[in-house]
Amino acid sequence: YSLLEYNIARDKLSQAEQITPGFNSPTVSALESSEWCAVRVMVKRKDVIATMERLESVGASAILETAINNCRL
Repeated sequence: YSLLEYNIARDKLSQAEQITPGFNSPTVSALESSEWCAVRVMVKRKDVIATMERLESVGASAILETAINNCRL
């Protein structure tokens, strides 16, 4: 798995959650602008590039991948 983080307008959050449902559920945090939120989600490594492209197509920005070297699921 890798960790993806991105910003998305709240009115597009449900579309983004369909693309990135996460392992259990995405972590959604408020941003200073109430119209936007930040999302953190685990994605299978083999799906990262395609997932990033799909997120960008629904309006996500500042999309960042962080490799997960070790975790307990």
